Amino acid sequence: MRLEQLVVERGLVAPETFARARLVQEETGERLDAVLTRLGLVSEQTLANTIADATGLPVAASADFPQEPVVADLISSRFLRDVKAVPLQTTESGLRVALIDPLDPYPIEALGFAAERNIEPVVGRASDVEAALERLYGTEHQGDGEDLNSADESDVERLKD
Repeated sequence: MRLEQLVVERGLVAPETFARARLVQEETGERLDAVLTRLGLVSEQTLANTIADATGLPVAASADFPQEPVVADLISSRFLRDVKAVPLQTTESGLRVALIDPLDPYPIEALGFAAERNIEPVVGRASDVEAALERLYGTEHQGDGEDLNSADESDVERLKD
């Protein structure tokens, strides 16, 4: 199930309203969840709870977010910002990660590949995820010294393998 389908099927927004939100998304290039919450169509908490109900995943509390980056040596902060994900902790069975949209399989698969661990997704509210990304990795432009247009050495090495 995709976020678009969930929002309409669960009645969070009417189909006509959703169509307008989709137009805004196409014009701005923003993520759908950001458009829905920015326009006040759905609250972050309602969206997170709806995703959690549909998937059976828990919702991350603010206290679940770490004070220091987790597996920072394995996953680029640029990628985490792009997919709106924050690694919360390593576990015996893998890596617990908060995602704004855990319905999208791409970030989970990519994170699992990069971290070489099983990913245990949890639902993250957008404001919590974005605040944690900024606190742990700095602002997007400040970053960690990365040139946003170049691959880092670990990306190149993984592609060679």
